[in-house]
Amino acid sequence: MTQRNLLDVRDVSVTFYPGDPERRFRPVVEVFFEVGSGEILGLVGESGCGKSLSALTIPNLLPEEARGDGRIAFN
Repeated sequence: MTQRNLLDVRDVSVTFYPGDPERRFRPVVEVFFEVGSGEILGLVGESGCGKSLSALTIPNLLPEEARGDGRIAFN
């Protein structure tokens, strides 16, 4: 029996566009993780490293000036 992932996050990046295209920046670059059914995942890192932005990308709750790209699949 093959177990499918409950959540599959691949190559997710977050880019902020603060009005001026020359000032855009990318605080999250190509995040990848999988969570299987019954598993628990913890994101750990220094303050400001992109944990919250990575998590907010999954339900599409990023701030208005931010755009997420990549692939997120929730089964």
